Amino acid sequence: MQQILLNKGSNIEHGLDKVQEMLIEVCKSNSQYCNHLTEYLLNRGGKRLRPLLVILIAENNKLDEVIKVAAASELIHTASLVHDDIVDNSPLRRGLQTINSKWNNSVAVLVGDFLFARAFELLCEIKQGEILSHYTKAITYMSIGELEQLSNRFKVNKTQEQYYLEIYGKTGVLIATCCKAGGILRDMSKADVDNLTIYGTELGYAFQIIDDILDIKGSENALGKPIFNDLKEGNITLPLILLLQKMPNKGLVEEIIVDKRFTDSNLRFIYNMLSEYNILELCLEIAKNHIQKAIMSLEKITDCKEKMKLKEIAEFVLSRNF
Repeated sequence: MQQILLNKGSNIEHGLDKVQEMLIEVCKSNSQYCNHLTEYLLNRGGKRLRPLLVILIAENNKLDEVIKVAAASELIHTASLVHDDIVDNSPLRRGLQTINSKWNNSVAVLVGDFLFARAFELLCEIKQGEILSHYTKAITYMSIGELEQLSNRFKVNKTQEQYYLEIYGKTGVLIATCCKAGGILRDMSKADVDNLTIYGTELGYAFQIIDDILDIKGSENALGKPIFNDLKEGNITLPLILLLQKMPNKGLVEEIIVDKRFTDSNLRFIYNMLSEYNILELCLEIAKNHIQKAIMSLEKITDCKEKMKLKEIAEFVLSRNF
C-alpha cells in the first residue's frame, strides 16, 4: 500500500519511518526477553494502514504528536491481533508463527498487554484528552466486537446486524479513530472530523468484507493463513450469512457448520454453493458500496489537501490480493 501511495523521500514516507523508529524505541525495556518478543512482532511487516491515515490527514501539524499518535495506533492494532490470535488459536499471522503458537498463550497475553500499555503512555504524552478518550472508547468497542464474534460462533442464524457489530469492533472503529485523531491534530472543523470518521468506518467495513472474501477465495500464500480459516474457527462471515439467506435448501450447509465437519469435500461443496449463488460477487458489490460511501464523505471535507490519496487508499482496499 505504501509503495502505491508514496513517493520516495516524501514527508509521508519520512513520517512512517519515524513511526517505525518510535515503535522500536518505545517497546525497549530492561527485559531482553520482552525486547525479543516485541521486535519479532514489530519487524514482521504489515500495511501500516492506521499510522498512514493519521499522518496523511494530520499532515505536518504538530509532527511530534502526530508520530506518537500514529505509533500508538499501530501498537493498539498489533496488541489486538496478538490477543485475537489467542482467542482464535491461530498458528499463523502474515505467514509467520503467532506469538501464542511460537511461545504460548501466557506469553501472548502479557506481550499484548505490554503493547497496549506502551500505546497509552504515548497517548498520555501528547496531553490531548479528547484523543485519549477516543482511543479508549475504540478499545471498548474492539473488545465488544470480539466478544460478539465469540458468542456467535457456529451460529447458522447469525444476522447481518450482528455481523456489522462484530466488524465495527474488529476493524471499523480503530480505522475511524485514526482518521478522527488526524483531523483533531490538524485542528479541522467538527464537520470535517465527523466526515473523516465516516470515511474511516466505511473503509473499515469494506476492508473486513474483502478479508472475508479473501479467506475463501484468496491465495493461501498471499494471505499467510489457511483458506476457509474463518469458517473452521466458527466465524460466520458475510459470505456465509448471505449464502444461508439465499439457499432454499440450506440444511446440508447448516449441518456442516453446526457439526464442524470441515472436510475437504464439504468445504468444496460450500465453495461451489457460494459460486452457484454468486455470493462472493455480491459481497464485493457490498464492499464497493461502502467504499463509495467513504469517498462521498471525503467530498464533503473542506480542509484536506490529501483527499486524493485517501481516495486512492479506499480504492486500493477493493483490489488487494485478487
